[in-house]
Amino acid sequence: MSSRKSVYLVIFGILGFLITIGYYPVSTLQCVVCDSYTNGRFCAEWDRFSFITNCSQVPRIDSSRPMACRKIYQTVDQTTVLRQCTNVVGHDGCIDRVGAQGVRTRHCHCSTDLCNSSLSNKRISGIHVIISSAILFVFAVFLRN
Repeated sequence: MSSRKSVYLVIFGILGFLITIGYYPVSTLQCVVCDSYTNGRFCAEWDRFSFITNCSQVPRIDSSRPMACRKIYQTVDQTTVLRQCTNVVGHDGCIDRVGAQGVRTRHCHCSTDLCNSSLSNKRISGIHVIISSAILFVFAVFLRN
C-alpha cells in the first residue's frame, strides 16, 4: 500500500473515531425550549417535532461558553414543566429542592442534543450515522484499491 493511502487511512480512521464517540462542536447543541404554562400539555408531553431550538441562536445564550439543556419541574398546586437552553451548568444531573409553602422544584441539566425531552435520548444522531457511513465507505474503497 502506498504511503499516501496510508495517510488517508489514518486520517479517515481518526475522523471516524471522533464521530463515533460523539465529538462535535457544542455550538450545535439542540434543546427542547417550551414551558407547560404557556404551551400547555404539548410541552409537558413533548413530541419529536415541536419546540426544537439550536441553543447558539437563543439571544440570551453566550455560544462561546459551555451550553446545556435544562428541564425544570415546579410543583405548587400543579406541576409546571420548563425546558430551555442555558449557560449555567455545574454538572449534568438533577437537583431537587423544597421551598417555602411546599413549593417543590427539580432542576435537571444535560449536555447532549434534545436530552431535556420527555423521551429517553439514547439514540445516535442522524448526522453521526451519515458521516460515519460515508467515512466507512471511503475507507472500504481505499482498502480495495
